[in-house]
Amino acid sequence: MKIYEYFCLEPYGNNGYLTITCTESAILDFIVSEIKKYVPKPSIVETKDLSGQVTSLQFMLLKSRDSEIFLWIIKWLCHNGWEPFGVTANIVGGESSTKYSNIKTGVHYFRKNRTE
Repeated sequence: MKIYEYFCLEPYGNNGYLTITCTESAILDFIVSEIKKYVPKPSIVETKDLSGQVTSLQFMLLKSRDSEIFLWIIKWLCHNGWEPFGVTANIVGGESSTKYSNIKTGVHYFRKNRTE
């Protein structure tokens, strides 16, 4: 049976802020440390699972660098063995003016085979 780690990247998750969810806490810690190199004092809200482990982070006060950080996370994940396996297509507008949004507005899903 295959076992996976999971990562979800939401550019406009909870309350419109960049939100990441991951089953591997070391990845969350790494991403926070990297973001702090460019945005020294981001506001971060943590969500924990039943065992008390942080599984989701919501980033606020990124000094308008949300888009750059979002794209950097995608690049980092792909270059480090995370497989993109799904992207939502957010739709903007009504029936006559429906457009699909660009890469920076869809929710991106990644997975990585976990070695035991």
